Amino acid sequence: MEQRQTVAQLGSMFVRFDGDTRGLESATERAQGSISKFGTQARRGINVAAKYGAAFAAAGAAIATRFTAQQMSAIDSASKLARQLNTTTESIATMQRAGQLAGITDMESNMERLNRRLGEAARGTGQAARA
Repeated sequence: MEQRQTVAQLGSMFVRFDGDTRGLESATERAQGSISKFGTQARRGINVAAKYGAAFAAAGAAIATRFTAQQMSAIDSASKLARQLNTTTESIATMQRAGQLAGITDMESNMERLNRRLGEAARGTGQAARA
């Protein structure tokens, strides 16, 4: 049986403890091992969470960028069509929404086609002039 002696100085008084410390040392080593294992597992979990967090942030940024690009393209297209039809983008948006509600899938190209045919009719050419 192993015996340890511990001496502590308190001011000018010395205190000496004698006893078997193997159980305490063994329990301390087990506790240190458990703490170390927990720390390793926690680091792994944090690293995985960080990787997923970065991936989700990148995906969110890509989706937001694509959505913004689509919206900008739609605004540009409506603006060009409004200029071509000599009207406002608000009226184009209203017509497109009405077309969607009526089940018309490509309102923009339909309005362009209508404008082109009205121009042909005004000049006396195209299908409207033959009718």
